[in-house]
Amino acid sequence: MPKSVFLCTLTRDYVVPAFVPAIIHATKNLKMRFVARFGGILTQNQNQLWCQVLNGERPDYFAMLHCDVVPDPFWLDVLEEKLSTGNLDVLSMVIPIKDDSGATSTAILMEDKKVWRLPSKEVHRLPEVFTAEDIEKVFGVKGKLLINTGCWLAKIGPWCEEFPGFDNQSFIVKEGDQWFASGFPDDWAFSLWLQEKGLRIAATHCVKVKHFGITPWTLETEGQKRGV
Repeated sequence: MPKSVFLCTLTRDYVVPAFVPAIIHATKNLKMRFVARFGGILTQNQNQLWCQVLNGERPDYFAMLHCDVVPDPFWLDVLEEKLSTGNLDVLSMVIPIKDDSGATSTAILMEDKKVWRLPSKEVHRLPEVFTAEDIEKVFGVKGKLLINTGCWLAKIGPWCEEFPGFDNQSFIVKEGDQWFASGFPDDWAFSLWLQEKGLRIAATHCVKVKHFGITPWTLETEGQKRGV
């Protein structure tokens, strides 16, 4: 019997046309159920989708794909194979940010609480599936791995009932005589919670992915500046 996956997406307003084939051709090996939520507060929608899994017949996996993210066909099968062979609990795709900075939303929270973002142009120096330890070996940057929730797969387990939910942290700070708006996104907070619980997380660039904005960004997009 094939393993099962609950695949979901969420959006406030739109879905890029290329997203539909990414769902239709997400898997040929897994029994997939797809659910979408639109409008409202995105983190609340994420939590409602999580509760839907906990309250129903539980699948083997939980997966999420943002509606502006388009991976290559059968991406779920590739993530499932990498997650299983790596004995991981959560595996997240590296996705470029939708600007010309050349940075990605995969990062390291260093010991001094500063964030180091993985540059798009440097991703392929890492193994296809990598951890914080791999980043330390290659780049000399030490800390906690911060993954994104634009395209990810999780193995359902008892820890899913302990997770308190997705929540964006936004706050105001003063540095010198200047005030700044700052924050910590829900996916990075999720990353830290997973590691505090001793769960195994990793990031990967094993599937090509496009992040749609005014143009589709990829890890190979020409003209991107080197991220820092």
